[in-house]
Amino acid sequence: MSARSKAPRTCTSAAAATLVALVLGAGASLSMPMPASPQSRARGASPRRSTAVYPPRDTRVAGFEHRTHVVDRGMRCVECHANAGRSRSARDDLGPTVSTCLPCHERATSPWMATLASTVTPRTNLRFSHALHDGLGIACVACHVGVATSTATSRSALPSMRQCFACHAPRDLRRHAVALPPGTSALAGPSGCDTCHLAQPDGVLTTELSSGSLLPPPWMRDSHHGADWIVRHRWVAADRSGFCGTCHRESECVACHDGSVRPRRVHPGDFLTTHGAAAMRDASRCTTCHQQQDFCAVCHDRIGVSQSGPSDPRSPARFHPAGFASRVRGPQHHAIVAARNLSACASCHVERDCVSCHAELGLGGGISPHPPGFARQCAGLVDRGARACRQCHSDMATLRARCR
Repeated sequence: MSARSKAPRTCTSAAAATLVALVLGAGASLSMPMPASPQSRARGASPRRSTAVYPPRDTRVAGFEHRTHVVDRGMRCVECHANAGRSRSARDDLGPTVSTCLPCHERATSPWMATLASTVTPRTNLRFSHALHDGLGIACVACHVGVATSTATSRSALPSMRQCFACHAPRDLRRHAVALPPGTSALAGPSGCDTCHLAQPDGVLTTELSSGSLLPPPWMRDSHHGADWIVRHRWVAADRSGFCGTCHRESECVACHDGSVRPRRVHPGDFLTTHGAAAMRDASRCTTCHQQQDFCAVCHDRIGVSQSGPSDPRSPARFHPAGFASRVRGPQHHAIVAARNLSACASCHVERDCVSCHAELGLGGGISPHPPGFARQCAGLVDRGARACRQCHSDMATLRARCR
């Protein structure tokens, strides 16, 4: 039944926000914290609302009851919210004023009128046309569940996203919709995010608002931006890149993944100083995001802490710790590090770097990498891996004789 209907006890769609009541937040069709309806409890809906969408208000209209007006006296929503049926913007102020109430109430005997006069309703950060919904005959109570029987002026009867999904859900999210109240029917409305949410000229949603950040709810496509999102977002993005593109531009991803923006939630402010120790401790964790050859090596070359890059005058010790290439083996000696994690060495060095020191005189520096007594056990190694031996030994016949 529409707002123009004369049936006395039915709140209708002119009211689809009309019952945004004296304090509900007249100015929008949706709202802030609300006690979950039985239907929403059954589906696990949260009673909380995003303050980014519904900015909190400072005051309430104390002592006002919708039940008294709607149920007891049979008043229609449009009698107090006269402009709701004509409103085409969620930013319109649809609440009654003191002059609206004076035909029935006196200031002296209605203390709530004092707070009504001083109440400023914050504008909802949504796109919404009450006139469109009213024209479709959508009853107020279809969206503002429970407002007709409410005894307090709160936002509890303003609809949640799950309620909107009764008509506006994408196909894969219909299971999350909250059932409409008895006697109301769902319509097939548009399901794009920018149907209701504010968007920029290129179609990307506006997520940073004066009252907070717009974030997806926990139940929406596993995209809850919680504490573990920095790890999980890669999987969601891989499966649903288009969904991520609803709120994010590709340039945001590139800025972080290319390193032009430092993600301080991932790495602390002094991580450039300490990351070497972290990489030595668990290089596999680094490589979940960074490729050694095209990320680590390029940076080390550029700032002079690599084998092939220019020397950095600020770092006389360069990249490796003291004793890394000494003749006396200590816990940080490169032979031990290479045996433990050769791939870390190979991220900066090529085989010729090793040969330059370890090949026999004439090919390299003549520094043997082998332990004492190695010649007595190398015959089988020569037979199995002659190529490796040839990197440092030019005369394989002489080598085989020494190894017998």
